[in-house]
Amino acid sequence: MRRIDFIGTRNEEVRNFYKKTETSTEFHYAFTNSGTIVASCELCGRTYFNSTDHGFEEGELEGLVAKSNEFPDKYYDCDYSIAPVYFAGLGHTVMGCACGASKFVEDFIWAHRQNIAQYLNERRQIEFTHAESDFEKTKVNEGKEDGKD
Repeated sequence: MRRIDFIGTRNEEVRNFYKKTETSTEFHYAFTNSGTIVASCELCGRTYFNSTDHGFEEGELEGLVAKSNEFPDKYYDCDYSIAPVYFAGLGHTVMGCACGASKFVEDFIWAHRQNIAQYLNERRQIEFTHAESDFEKTKVNEGKEDGKD
């Protein structure tokens, strides 16, 4: 059975490959809120699992290990908690997946950060204006219900 430990590995080739798909710590924490013992990437079909965890149902781990041996490019045994993440329009993936989906999203966001910041500021202002308007309408309607019209 092949095990992957990207972070602590002494294998230079694996470390260099992971650097291409590794997201920043900030991105990782911004888009993941939990870890799990098994997760799949819908974009490439890879499945990651942590065989050192004891949370598997009976026979589940054995099945994943068997699949890992049969399909070594699709099933990966990892030495860490798996971080699943969902990107609207892309689907479910795994942080650091070999397909590079999460790195692609982070690179896109970073490359377009000025436009995204402008969009977020403008959108926040629009939402604030709508909230103010709704609040004012509520105050007016409350006055009508009280007979203060």
